[in-house]
Amino acid sequence: MPGGTAWPRLKVTNSGSARIGNRDVTLKLGPAGVSWGFNVVYQDRNGNLVETPCRVADTDPNTSVCKDVP
Repeated sequence: MPGGTAWPRLKVTNSGSARIGNRDVTLKLGPAGVSWGFNVVYQDRNGNLVETPCRVADTDPNTSVCKDVP
């Protein structure tokens, strides 16, 4: 709905047996002119939900970067 709020979700799973380590996550959304911002929420090894902030990239308002996500 125009002017409404969307709550997109994305599930990323490590299907291997080794821990991948922390990585930056880059998200690109459109269409151009859509404003947005959010945090990545993940479940740690103990089952706790942890929130990592994301920031809109200085060079592209349609790109958000979440730094050092486990």
